[in-house]
Amino acid sequence: MKAIAADEDYLAQCQAEGLYPVSYYPHNLHFLWAAATFEGRAAVAVDAARKVAEKVPHHHAGALAWTADFPVTPMLAYARFGRWQDMLTEPKPPVHEPYATGIWHYRRGLAFVARRQLDRAGAELAAVKATMTHEAFATTLKELPLLTNLQIASRMLEGELRLREGDAAAAIGVLREAVTIEDGLPYAEPPLWHHPPRQVLGAMLLEAGRPAEAEAVYREDLTRFRENGWSLFGLRQSLRAQHRGHDAAEVQRRFERAWNRADITLTSSRIIADDRILPLLPASFHVFAVTHRGHGNSSKPDTGYMPSDFAADLAAFLDAMQIESAVIVGHSMGSTVAQRFAIDYPSRTRALVLEGAFLPSPHNEAVREFFQTVKGFADPIDPKVAREFQQSTRLRSSRTWWTSRTGSRKSRCRRFSSGAIETRSRCGLSKTR
Repeated sequence: MKAIAADEDYLAQCQAEGLYPVSYYPHNLHFLWAAATFEGRAAVAVDAARKVAEKVPHHHAGALAWTADFPVTPMLAYARFGRWQDMLTEPKPPVHEPYATGIWHYRRGLAFVARRQLDRAGAELAAVKATMTHEAFATTLKELPLLTNLQIASRMLEGELRLREGDAAAAIGVLREAVTIEDGLPYAEPPLWHHPPRQVLGAMLLEAGRPAEAEAVYREDLTRFRENGWSLFGLRQSLRAQHRGHDAAEVQRRFERAWNRADITLTSSRIIADDRILPLLPASFHVFAVTHRGHGNSSKPDTGYMPSDFAADLAAFLDAMQIESAVIVGHSMGSTVAQRFAIDYPSRTRALVLEGAFLPSPHNEAVREFFQTVKGFADPIDPKVAREFQQSTRLRSSRTWWTSRTGSRKSRCRRFSSGAIETRSRCGLSKTR
């Protein structure tokens, strides 16, 4: 980060042109993205990845072939941290950029696997393989390892797809191929391929009930990427599965050191699972998951964070969708919003479903104590405090929750674009006002 700050100071003062602002400076941002990724610092990694792409957009990368991976860095960051929403709304790269196009299809494929839309994932896999036949990989890009990266990518996507289809043996087989290909890449910093396939292979072996094999895979990855938290987490899981509690405890201590600046909580050595609820609901339902103001990618105004404000936002969303009334489902904090909505808009509430709800603070001593504690917070809140709170309330068996949901029996699949409230529908990802 000091190198990046020095670069920015130099560029601001000297107005440097040529290679420096589109190669050396973004290369330092590239380092930050890679390092933050290994540390589990999603916010820093995604921010750095976006800056890399801003400094080296596709038309610059087209002129400097060896920077071809810079514009796709945000896509790699989104997928590494399971931000499928961002991935699916990422515009398709220019047609004259085959590598970026291949990565775009690869990441979309993973997003569809995560959402259990396996037919669409299969179509993206086919698109990756078709892109790999582009003539540029035999001519203008032949000296670069970009085709090799796509060979790894296609196998990682295929492995995830086969696993979701229930064929663990095939999934593990193609991941072993990805490992072999990655092992043949020349040394580079950051690594030429962003996601060590052993971290995925180990997770698959654990899911297949083969912890001893997973242990060996994680230990090998740790010789290549020393003390990285992803493989330490997987190694701990594999040791616990073998009932080696003492060894697992030692690895846990190493993991805590490696992960002490992370802003995500792992449930696996790779992030793939996305939505376990919406795809399982009946096709006759049209369900939306709304991310409230101040959360996720929704807008973040300075004021308006009372339950009544959230309820009004939800009413505005229903207006925008031309939905007169809906079943309102709220989880945790969303249960408070759902209750407020039912009180303020009774004619628009068909039914009320509350998950993990709690009584209002006047009737709940623990909640009163919590709000008294929150009142003492000042911006910015210590990230460690926020992380500990999230970890203390998180159900280990779940990976993604949303604060409120609406459902109607209108058309099953609709798409939306642009706006201030982020939504997720049963049929895919969208944003709407």
